[in-house]
Amino acid sequence: MLKHIVECKKARSKEQYGIDFVVCGICNHHGQVMGTHIKRVHGLTIDEYRKQFPNRLVICERSSKRYGDGNIKRPSWRLDWSKEDLVAHDKRRGEKVSQAIMANPEERKRRSENMLQLLDTVLATPENRALLSEAAKKTSARPEILEQRSQQLAKWRQEHPDDFKEKCTDKMLAAKPEKPTWFSKPEKMLYAFVQTLPGFNFRFNQVVKSGSFDWQSQRKQVDIADKSKGIFVEFDGPFHFKLFSEASREKLIEVQRRDRLLDGYMIDKGLVLIRVSYDQFHDSRIEGKAYFKQECLDKLQSILETNQPGVYKIGDKYNEQYSEYNTDQQRTDIRS
Repeated sequence: MLKHIVECKKARSKEQYGIDFVVCGICNHHGQVMGTHIKRVHGLTIDEYRKQFPNRLVICERSSKRYGDGNIKRPSWRLDWSKEDLVAHDKRRGEKVSQAIMANPEERKRRSENMLQLLDTVLATPENRALLSEAAKKTSARPEILEQRSQQLAKWRQEHPDDFKEKCTDKMLAAKPEKPTWFSKPEKMLYAFVQTLPGFNFRFNQVVKSGSFDWQSQRKQVDIADKSKGIFVEFDGPFHFKLFSEASREKLIEVQRRDRLLDGYMIDKGLVLIRVSYDQFHDSRIEGKAYFKQECLDKLQSILETNQPGVYKIGDKYNEQYSEYNTDQQRTDIRS
């Protein structure tokens, strides 16, 4: 102890009050910061201590600078709930986390190892995995999350078209017709129906390409097609007709515009395009069955067997029209 005191005095002999250390006004305790000492030993808050000793420092200059530099590097997560918008705050906090933590390779590695450990322990049970899955579904369903992911995907698609084609479009188009796992129930049922008709070779998820398509890929996916006979079948769901919110108005306009361009392409090439609207499909959980209206299937079969070029529309959503577009005037109407 004596040796320690001698060495300590020698090491501290060049230190200066206020710069390297401060002194407690009650018990003469020396230290760099007095906050914890005042609270634990004397039971006072900083404000109470300063009222008794207004001229005493509670932190030395060196420590104050060190903590200040640290706060610049470490963002504050505190929020004044009365003034801040939560969505804006969450966005800003995410950016700060990305800058302060995720940009650090060592921190990313540590987090990755922690997650692996979490998967092997806490999330190893089916119950906890189910809870995590439900929480993720709720988060993904939030409108602001959907909008954010949609914007990110659109930006990535625009900046990296080749990667998008390889990782998304090509894999989607590679879906085998005998295993249409990602198609909707109505599309699967339409496909099953046309498969029963003799003399056709229908396949799922076919693509047409045309210079008249003014988007980057110039490709348009069609649900079902027999290209050898020049026949294409599209199931048009609610997103082709309904405006679900003002925010989706531009998307609906674009979907309908692309539908018209596809119609014009089919007419120009002398092909057959049959559109079926979603109102022709019935799915009842109470009855426990799903089906297309028989009148719809009869019309579809008749058009296929007749095989006359044109664009045919089956369903009340097309203004209850069952029409064939094959005149110059109608071709102009479709394109407009």
